[in-house]
Amino acid sequence: MTANRKFKDRLFKRIFEEKSNALSLYNALNDTNYCNEDELEIYSIEDAVYMGMRNDVSFLFNDEINLYEQQSTVNPNMPVRDLLYLAKQLDRYIETNELNIYGSVLQHLPVPRCVVFYNGDTDRPEIETMRLTDAFGDKRDVSAINLEVTVYNVNYPKGARLLSKCRALHDYSLFVEYVKQGKREGLQLEAAVDRAVDMAVRGGLLDGYFKDRKAEVKDMVLTEYKEEKVMKGFYEEGRKEGREEGRIEGVKQTARAMKERGMTIEEIVDITGLSAEQIEEL
Repeated sequence: MTANRKFKDRLFKRIFEEKSNALSLYNALNDTNYCNEDELEIYSIEDAVYMGMRNDVSFLFNDEINLYEQQSTVNPNMPVRDLLYLAKQLDRYIETNELNIYGSVLQHLPVPRCVVFYNGDTDRPEIETMRLTDAFGDKRDVSAINLEVTVYNVNYPKGARLLSKCRALHDYSLFVEYVKQGKREGLQLEAAVDRAVDMAVRGGLLDGYFKDRKAEVKDMVLTEYKEEKVMKGFYEEGRKEGREEGRIEGVKQTARAMKERGMTIEEIVDITGLSAEQIEEL
């Protein structure tokens, strides 16, 4: 799958779609010591987009399909979101491997492993589990389907144990903490990100990754924070007004809200995937 460049990559996605980092994170989560990254196949579907959001990192390894997501807000709907992502990926897997799911022979599929790395400001446990059956209310005990998502808190110092096992995750989380620290000290977002990048460069985080990509990292992080702020405001407004919008209309409403908050056409294009012409019409 080729990248859909209508959307800016998130920093987490950019870091952990490098096979060496993805394998390191897999080993940290599973207490394994695999070292052949060539056996790992990145399996992200770039166009599986809803409201400007995508699954961050997916890969096939060790007969498993791993879905990794970074979240800065608590989202109890991750099991159903991962179910939708997983359905698209399994459909692709079945087609690519020419599996006959209509015949009399059982076709074996990779085992799904769904993980969220949480680094938001709300205090959460070190590890928690979200279950799809929680969305089914009183009928969850007789449900015929379930999917579990393991959520790891990777904030300092809550996630120290996992961070100590994976250098890439440690350095990513430390950089995010640098940004938060700047904001707590009263810096404007752009100044906080600038300082965080400089601190990451001086500290040699991710083996020089930040030094080689300073402008790119800054652009990604600023876009993430702006998107998060605007989307929060949009969803709050939607709840207050009691409206339930369809997917397409929802994207349009989001674009309008972004424009009203002073975001540029280019930023709205990056986040929503609408064309500049569509945004101008709105």
